[in-house]
Amino acid sequence: MSQSEALHAHHLLCDEIHQCVLEENRFLRQQQRAPDAALLERKRTLLARLDATLATLRTLPAASVRDPAARDELEKTRARILQILQLDKENEQL
Repeated sequence: MSQSEALHAHHLLCDEIHQCVLEENRFLRQQQRAPDAALLERKRTLLARLDATLATLRTLPAASVRDPAARDELEKTRARILQILQLDKENEQL
């Protein structure tokens, strides 16, 4: 897998995780109870996939991040991760 493919796959997965956390947030706000087992299992599956994409990213050479397109993809991914963390914190409070 090339660097750009690996970064893109990781970013798409982060988007999926963001959608899942958004769904959990909506559920918690509407139902005001813990999510059902299906949502929790989906989160576990996404986390397992996240481990796999991170392992792939770790195999890429660090110097390859100098590419402007790669830096742009990384910045988008970092922004998405920050959104996920913020939502997750809110979900914990709910």
